[in-house]
Amino acid sequence: MKLHAKLVGALAALSMSSAFAVPAFEVPGGQILDPFGGIDWASNGSAFTTDFNQAKANSGTPFVFNMTYFSFARATSGILDQNGNSYSVPNLFGGTAVSGSDPFELTIVATFQEQATCFAGGLVCTFTTVGVGSFDIYLDTAPNATIGAAAALSQYNDGTRIIGGLISAGPSGTFNALAQNGSTVLQGPVVYTNNAFINPNLVGSTATGTLQIGGSQTGWLRPDGIVGPDTCNPLAPVDANCTVAFQADANQTLRIPEPGTVGLLGAAFAGIALGVSRKRAKRA
Repeated sequence: MKLHAKLVGALAALSMSSAFAVPAFEVPGGQILDPFGGIDWASNGSAFTTDFNQAKANSGTPFVFNMTYFSFARATSGILDQNGNSYSVPNLFGGTAVSGSDPFELTIVATFQEQATCFAGGLVCTFTTVGVGSFDIYLDTAPNATIGAAAALSQYNDGTRIIGGLISAGPSGTFNALAQNGSTVLQGPVVYTNNAFINPNLVGSTATGTLQIGGSQTGWLRPDGIVGPDTCNPLAPVDANCTVAFQADANQTLRIPEPGTVGLLGAAFAGIALGVSRKRAKRA
């Protein structure tokens, strides 16, 4: 039991001390942003589902629905360093090129499944990510992403794919219809890194964001051209799929393994094993 406790303690200390490095991002025109820690997606991004079940939400019956999220990085606050501070890239979304960089935009499209478990007659819901979702980030040197009625998903996936990843199952967040907002956390591994822009390869991604409806919306224009009008009605629920869209503001971090971390963990295992074998030899 003592040996087991020491082993667990040693591994916990290692996991706490192990760090993650951040990559370098070479933007169009050759400017290198190092370190590149993540992306601050536009606050007027959108999340929507076309198979929400309002009747099950009102009755507290868990159900699964599909969610799509899309947004863009714009203005001077789209690209973050490892501390979450914004790089000054004034031509990130349109505008006039500055020395060392060309105009470009970043866009994201993510799809995943959520299980909703609602309480208080559907007023408060817990969303849990189920299955495996995916996300892709694109770089477009002809910025064209729009919001509102003119928005189309083709404006968000028409660039060069620079990052691709999975969205893992697990707890994600809650939504409060009375407060008309909620929060969510999504995590998952990166499975594709375009080394023409980002080096070295990424291994993980975490996105944190908020969902807003009604009076809590700020500067958001509903993407009717993509999702159509809302059909969910909490006051007259129908036991069938309905459509609802949210304003979604998200912040995403990206990471790579710290050099030597894997070797350090391997060395720790070897050291622990050696210590155990010596103790056994003495007792024999």
